[in-house]
Amino acid sequence: MNIVFFTSNRLLADSLTAGLRGRAGISTVKAVDSFSALREILATARLDLVLFDVTPGIDWDKVRSLAGDYPHLALLALGPKEQRHEVVRRGRDVFLDYIARNTTIEELCSAMSAAVQEWLAYSPESRVRSSGRFFASIPSFTNPFRTKASRDTEKK
Repeated sequence: MNIVFFTSNRLLADSLTAGLRGRAGISTVKAVDSFSALREILATARLDLVLFDVTPGIDWDKVRSLAGDYPHLALLALGPKEQRHEVVRRGRDVFLDYIARNTTIEELCSAMSAAVQEWLAYSPESRVRSSGRFFASIPSFTNPFRTKASRDTEKK
């Protein structure tokens, strides 16, 4: 699994990068602090996942643009429990999961691996992120970004 962390927090980037290097199933771990740096990597390397640190705030338009330009890429959000509701509200159409910052490295690895496996199991045509329709098409995938309203709509 090839991973990039998107964060402006250098300590977090260095800690996650060091903590994940050499782990089974993870071959590349890099950190970036800008969308231009992320797009440079995407132009030359095949990534499986980007983990966004949403704590300092994030440019939602750029995240959506990235998701549209790279439909093969699994996107996860990382932040404090207290920020979960806001990120779920604004990011349910682009992020596969929200990971709390107090998660252990083992739990983080499991969540990233599960997200990539689930995402790659579907054809690009079925990976519709818009309005969370991708998640609605996968009954077994538990997505915290799906709202109660979208779950109610599925039942009708």
